[in-house]
Amino acid sequence: MEQKQLTQFPLVDKVIKVPLFRTGQATAVLVRLDKDGVVAEHSHPGHDVFLHVTAGTVALTIDGSEHTAGPDQFLHLDGNERIRLENKEAERAAVYIVLCKQK
Repeated sequence: MEQKQLTQFPLVDKVIKVPLFRTGQATAVLVRLDKDGVVAEHSHPGHDVFLHVTAGTVALTIDGSEHTAGPDQFLHLDGNERIRLENKEAERAAVYIVLCKQK
């Protein structure tokens, strides 16, 4: 078993990106965003991307289209879609992300 704690990782520009676990086919990441925290637009070609908002509300821009996701919402993206995450709320937000290599 492998275990990690958020206190191991520094808060950088109101964002903590914690690479939790990595295997040959998948990577699990936790992203914590304080108010006004932003993860810049990016993509993950060759992967399926699964997001689970575990706390707060996140503003998502996916291929230029704006969406909002709150607690216990799940999203699936093709890795070619461009995504940007932002916390516009006072409450801290957290998103659990799993990247799986496509066959």
